[in-house]
Amino acid sequence: MLTTKKAWDLGKRNRFINQEEADIDVPDGDAIRGEKLFNASCSVCHSRDKTELMGPSLRNVYNRKALTKEWPYRRWNPDKLIGTYWTRERLFIFLDEDHGLKDSFDRACIIEYLHYLKLIT
Repeated sequence: MLTTKKAWDLGKRNRFINQEEADIDVPDGDAIRGEKLFNASCSVCHSRDKTELMGPSLRNVYNRKALTKEWPYRRWNPDKLIGTYWTRERLFIFLDEDHGLKDSFDRACIIEYLHYLKLIT
């Protein structure tokens, strides 16, 4: 975690992007592949619209503030998400660190699919 103050910390930065995430290069993904990956791995706990599963629905998660909804399994979410937003960069890190998706293209595809879901609402 960066603790030093830099010139871009002076209130002129986009507050939606954490400084640690600003330099992450998220590759372009394929939404069609992302849908298949979502159905194969994410849909066990999450749905697109319904909230009856273990986790929240993910249709509008892209660029939404993290931890804004109460869920019985919220304790699984790390404290580092408090006050952050589900940006491309945050999702890219989260899918790797917390869900073990090591393939960067697969992560990018899921993110692209989540972005697509938000666009078609």
